[in-house]
Amino acid sequence: MKILNVQKRRIYDITNVLEGINLIERYKKNHVRWIATDPEELKRKRAQFFDESLQEDENDDDQQD
Repeated sequence: MKILNVQKRRIYDITNVLEGINLIERYKKNHVRWIATDPEELKRKRAQFFDESLQEDENDDDQQD
């Protein structure tokens, strides 16, 4: 285990972002597991995330018209 000189809140922020884009998962209290190890899988997940974001933006624009 490695000790980081970072505020606990920042660790929570980082893990929440990584969990939100499906790169890690929580499996116990204060334990996370890296679930995206294959570089091609990382590219696919990133592309999927941006595609979904673009679709949401387009839907928001349609609703404003």
